[in-house]
Formats: sequence, structure tokens, C-alpha cells
Amino acid sequence: MVRICADGSTVTEVVERSGRHVFRALLTIEREEEVAAIAAEVNAICARTGVLLEWSEVRLVAIDVSDGADTADVLGYLAGLAEAGRLEWEWSDIGPFEA
Repeated sequence: MVRICADGSTVTEVVERSGRHVFRALLTIEREEEVAAIAAEVNAICARTGVLLEWSEVRLVAIDVSDGADTADVLGYLAGLAEAGRLEWEWSDIGPFEA
């Protein structure tokens, strides 16, 4: 739960955390065919396990990591790509909220 300003345009405070986190990954490879193949695999893993995701452009994906979600397969797949230098990643909640 969050608190917003009077006009409703800005979040001013996190009142209660939801227990959800977002894992964001940016594919750093250039070949469109390779990007498409990786995106298809990520989509397939998430569909199979019921994990929610959203792509922005063609190389940036946000994956919902909620309590109890089966994210091991997709995060394991992405970790392998990170180790191979094919993507960079971050967690959404790495620092405290600031308005």
C-alpha cells in the first residue's frame, strides 16, 4: 500500500510492502535473432510456471517475483545469460523508497 499526494499524481510514501519484487533484465546482445530466441524462451518459461512478466522494447524485461511464485526456472535461465555476459540485471527494491 502506498500514500499519494493530494492531486493523486505522485507516490509519497510506502505504507505497507506487498511482498512482491521485480527482477529487471536488459539483454546486451545485438543480434535480433538471438534476442528473439531468448525472449521466446523467457516467455515460454514464464507461461509454463505462471510467472508474470512485461517486456519494454525488445531487450528489457520485468519479471514479477511474488511470495510463493515458481521463479527458479526463469531466474536460473537469466542467471546463466548474465554469467555469459549476455544481459545485465537488477532487483527493483535495492534501496529504500524516496519520494
